[in-house]
Amino acid sequence: MAGAITGIISTFSGVTATIQGPIAISEGSFRRGLTETFMGLTLINWGARCLNIGGSLRQGILKYSLLGGIAAVARGGISRCFSGYKNKNYLQMIKGTAQAALGLVGSAYIASVDSKVIAALQESLLFALPSGYVAYSGVGDVVHKRYVKGVCKVLLGGCGVACSAYYFYSSQLSPEHVYHQMIASGAQMPPEVNDFLQAHQSEVSAMNQDKYQTGDWERLDSGVSKIVYTHPELPGYIVKIPLENESYWGGRESDIILHIRNAVDARKIIEANHYSHIAIPQSYLTLLIGTPIAVEEKFDFVPFWSVSGGLETDRALHELRDFLDKAEICDVDVYINHNAGFLKDTETPKIGVFDLDCKGPQFS
Repeated sequence: MAGAITGIISTFSGVTATIQGPIAISEGSFRRGLTETFMGLTLINWGARCLNIGGSLRQGILKYSLLGGIAAVARGGISRCFSGYKNKNYLQMIKGTAQAALGLVGSAYIASVDSKVIAALQESLLFALPSGYVAYSGVGDVVHKRYVKGVCKVLLGGCGVACSAYYFYSSQLSPEHVYHQMIASGAQMPPEVNDFLQAHQSEVSAMNQDKYQTGDWERLDSGVSKIVYTHPELPGYIVKIPLENESYWGGRESDIILHIRNAVDARKIIEANHYSHIAIPQSYLTLLIGTPIAVEEKFDFVPFWSVSGGLETDRALHELRDFLDKAEICDVDVYINHNAGFLKDTETPKIGVFDLDCKGPQFS
């Protein structure tokens, strides 16, 4: 009971302080405003934990409390502008307009930021600020020739700041975090496919390391950046393993990641333009072996020369050209089934585009 009461008081006080902080900053009290904002966010986080409020809701309270404070700045600016207009005080009008604009821009920015980022930043600063103060006081000791004490403080404080920065990086900016976010926000892998991969994890790991098939796996195809495998117990799917951790086309991410990112955008383009003759295989990202690999719907193709001509075939080719232009996908040549081809056993001609890691002018 006492914990719940403490949590309610802390959360309410934190929300109030978080809203008042940006207002104080807009009035010129920067130190007080920053202190109130940070302490308010800290109280919200602590109070919500006392109330056993889940991560998403707790992060949402942090974000929207901060958003409320910045929106209050915009509202104050609008009020100041109208008051200046009423009193014919043009300087007050200018200040009010600037404050309102700053508040609106700040509100839009905070609204666009993931609440998890705000929560991680608050938690990082909770340790970084006192560590920074220790380092700062250590510099003062060095200036006053207390060298041993000062150097120790600087090193201790610097380590604290570095740890805080690493915490924020690993929780929000590291490739592993980004990949987990992609998995969580993307299509969910069918349970039977996930179970199969778990059962064959050692084989997949060996193929990733040796770049060669093992067991009942069969190497279906390979390119400049990926190898494609199939397995008789995984019908209808293929597994794509990167040749390198970095992209063949440039960049630090593997072409598996680029392919899945571009596939998400490609599906939006197909849907927005109502392309009925273009298909993208469903892809699933997994970190089963630590390295990003893709499990993908398997397409079956026919040679281009076997496709009957006609109006529908021409429409399919026209849609493909238009799609590649809008999606900026390159290294595709449907005439030789290079990264795209006409699908087998379809009522009307349909082109499947199955490799989308190359973005840029079409050169094939």
